[in-house]
Amino acid sequence: MKAIQKRLGHSKEQTTSDIYTHVTKKLSRDTAEKFDKFAPASFRPQSVPKPETESVSSSQ
Repeated sequence: MKAIQKRLGHSKEQTTSDIYTHVTKKLSRDTAEKFDKFAPASFRPQSVPKPETESVSSSQ
């Protein structure tokens, strides 16, 4: 961010951050919406069956 601040001629890093972070937030929302197409809320993960345990009889 510091390099961008200097390049744009802003005296404070906060100025650069205030102006340009909204772009990052919008990109983040857009990306999340695209991923929602692949993982909708109605998606049910497959369950993994529990391994069967061998029963040991106490009478021999």
